Amino acid sequence: MKYLFFLLLIFSCPGFLLAQKGKKKAAGEQYPGWFASGYFAFQNSNVRVREDENWNMIYKSVTFFQGGSGRAGGVQAGYGFNPKLDLLLGASFGKQSIVQTSNFPISFIDPTQYGATEQIGAHRFVTIHSLEVPIEARYKFLIGRAFSVYPSLGGLLVFTTHKKQDVEAYLDNGAVATHPANDFSLANDRPFNVAIQAKLGFRLQLAKPLFIKVEPFYKWYLAKEQLLTEFANTNLRSFGVWVGMEYVLGFQQL
Repeated sequence: MKYLFFLLLIFSCPGFLLAQKGKKKAAGEQYPGWFASGYFAFQNSNVRVREDENWNMIYKSVTFFQGGSGRAGGVQAGYGFNPKLDLLLGASFGKQSIVQTSNFPISFIDPTQYGATEQIGAHRFVTIHSLEVPIEARYKFLIGRAFSVYPSLGGLLVFTTHKKQDVEAYLDNGAVATHPANDFSLANDRPFNVAIQAKLGFRLQLAKPLFIKVEPFYKWYLAKEQLLTEFANTNLRSFGVWVGMEYVLGFQQL
């Protein structure tokens, strides 16, 4: 019986030691805490016209807006609490344009100077330059070892740095005319705003610490943006896609 006990002890010790070694190794594999990224965005912006008790109903039929293009670039830093949940903070500089197609003043442009007989239309381009500071949370769903999909939601502090307008007049011979008096900086009536942003991201590992990510997004600015002197009850919205690279600091495992 003694010999049987010692035989069991001898054969069980290696397994026990290996098991303990595996446990220690697993405990030492910690998810990386910090990561940083740089990114670039293409976006399309548009205006939501809102009615209230002070709204002049005449603008409903004569004021029209179209979406305009924009772009932005920035940096972001984040902390991963676990393999799924991350918190991110960043800063980006960008611009967005909105096209107004009616009900705005325009200085006279002589069509004969362009070989035309009359002006048939005009567009007003309002361009807003801003600094945005986003804070957001994302939740990753791993698909395989190198690819993940993640929804994210957050808020942004928006600081408008510059606002301007440019006007193009369209003539009956196809020419596009401008006038220096129509192009000028606008009053910065909304230097601070708040926005909500939702994204659906896709992240692919290129190397051990390096990822490429693509994030379609929708952004809604909460405070009104005055785009006309007589008409201020509008909200900006934009949608587009962020493209960037993410570097994980102290990378050990996914």
